[in-house]
Amino acid sequence: AMATVGRRVAPHLEALFSLAYFDVSTDLRVRLLQQVRTASRSANWVDPLLGLNYEIPISGKWRFALRGDVGGFGVGSDLTWHALTKVTYQQSDRFSWYLGYRAIAYDYEEGRELNYQHYDLVQHGPGAGIAFSF
Repeated sequence: AMATVGRRVAPHLEALFSLAYFDVSTDLRVRLLQQVRTASRSANWVDPLLGLNYEIPISGKWRFALRGDVGGFGVGSDLTWHALTKVTYQQSDRFSWYLGYRAIAYDYEEGRELNYQHYDLVQHGPGAGIAFSF
């Protein structure tokens, strides 16, 4: 989950501050002959991110946007980055919906020896959403 606030710094450019919450887990189950071994680990953290959002009108109520954020800074993870491109339809002054493609990556580690965990992942794919402005 990600919560973002922004401030317009130019006609099509917005500076952003976000807090991103991550909750990851992994489970392992190994069966060898008649024995089964299992292990699981989980972690959760919050990362601050700084970013920019560039948005231009396409036509009428349609807009195109590019967004990029970077963060972590050792607060939660060592590094987190986020990129999003989307097309938005502005339904009303306060409501819009969008379709886009998003990538988010994080490099998180904690613990030592048997309790050591390291998550260095990139997730990406299409997405859709709604936005309420106030």
